[in-house]
Amino acid sequence: MQITQKQFLTDQSYHTEEIMQALQNEQLKMTGQIDSEINTLNQLYSQTVLEPNQLCKLDLLLQDISIQLRQVQLYQMELAGGTSGGHEYPVALVITKQPFPMVISKFKQLQEDHLCVQMLTGAKNDIVSFSTIKAELIFHSKSLTKSSSSVGGANGNSNQQNSQQQSQPSSSMKRHIDKDTQVLDPVKGIAKFPIKFLTGTRKSCVKIHFLLQIKTADGQIIQVPSQSSQPFIVITNDCQWEGSEGTLLKKESFSEKFEITWPHFVNILQKHFLKATKQSPIQPTRPLSNYDFVYLNLTFFQHKTSVSHKDFDQFWTWFGKCIQTLRYKRHISTLWQIGLIFMFLKRDVVNMILKDQPPGTFCILFSETFPGQLEISYIPNNSKDENNNNNNSTDSKVKHYLVQPNDTSGSKKTLPDFLNECPQFTHILQLNVSAISQYQPDTVPSFKRESKNQVLEPYYSKRQLSTNILGSGYDPLI
Repeated sequence: MQITQKQFLTDQSYHTEEIMQALQNEQLKMTGQIDSEINTLNQLYSQTVLEPNQLCKLDLLLQDISIQLRQVQLYQMELAGGTSGGHEYPVALVITKQPFPMVISKFKQLQEDHLCVQMLTGAKNDIVSFSTIKAELIFHSKSLTKSSSSVGGANGNSNQQNSQQQSQPSSSMKRHIDKDTQVLDPVKGIAKFPIKFLTGTRKSCVKIHFLLQIKTADGQIIQVPSQSSQPFIVITNDCQWEGSEGTLLKKESFSEKFEITWPHFVNILQKHFLKATKQSPIQPTRPLSNYDFVYLNLTFFQHKTSVSHKDFDQFWTWFGKCIQTLRYKRHISTLWQIGLIFMFLKRDVVNMILKDQPPGTFCILFSETFPGQLEISYIPNNSKDENNNNNNSTDSKVKHYLVQPNDTSGSKKTLPDFLNECPQFTHILQLNVSAISQYQPDTVPSFKRESKNQVLEPYYSKRQLSTNILGSGYDPLI
């Protein structure tokens, strides 16, 4: 198409009504096919719970075909202008790769190839020079995703006027981006932005867009803005992460809708979870499993097939603090990924798993009543004697200890250190992470009983402090 259109516009012998009609028909057919593909792919988000690698491939595919759609639209614009004397120049600046939406810390620099833009042109390219590309931060209105009602829309076909009207550059903030000006590769037409944000955004969502100036062979000077990126928040300290991540997750999930389907929410949540726990989107070590989704749906969404804003707020009050712990508490994410922290489970299920285990056996999981805190469920050493004296309940021999903040206080004392200091805990139950996806939610996942020192010793520090603190509503260590 590109070669034929260039010949049509530059060679009078090719300038026939038949060729023009053929080009128009082909372009119209392609835009229809691409639109249909985008709609089909977006439906997967709302109808099917996808595996992490499927989600990643789907996002990449949406990105690619959205850029293809923009390119075809430029050809259409060029053909219409060349035949009717129009003056709109067929050029666009598109974001081809971005790490957003995400929460990013102030002074943290993006990797060089994580934020890229590309210049697209029509078939007849008579650009003689172009400027460097400038990145600008922009605040946006409450209608954060108004221009992208579908999952893939943020990468697509917003025109230059819309890009300028949707949001305004922040004149005060745009001076606080390092490496915000880059040179466009003259061959590939691509520029990479290893940006560093030098100021926080005060928990507010912002976007970023790019500006390029070109000069054509006939002397025209044309300003070329890109579409805006997905939203992000720049935080100044770690305690801002939970609230900021919740804001981004909610905005991306709902996209101005009052209610969304459960599969759609789960797919967006999975992507945010993997990013928050710094796992590969293609081959994550331990993503959220079907077990986790069933637990979350039962606990916070009453087995509903849809999610409302109110449901989300209740859910994030608990789940957000759990993810904050996974992300920022030393060793916790690693212990989760290798199965030493159990999945989200009801206490009666934990009791069932532990009740036939020998004394000293324990497992670690997130507390249901204290968001973000860990609990240790275990069989105490005197459980046999207690069980002989009291046969009313098999659960009576299972104890539950809430890990207190000062159990792991200080930068050099971690959860593995605390467990090392407690003789009550001798053997830990470790999930078979690789087999989690193979089990049904109503079955008990497979696990193995390991010596705590054998699996936790790599995470012990030299510091040894002993504490025994009673948590509210939990049993003391005995």
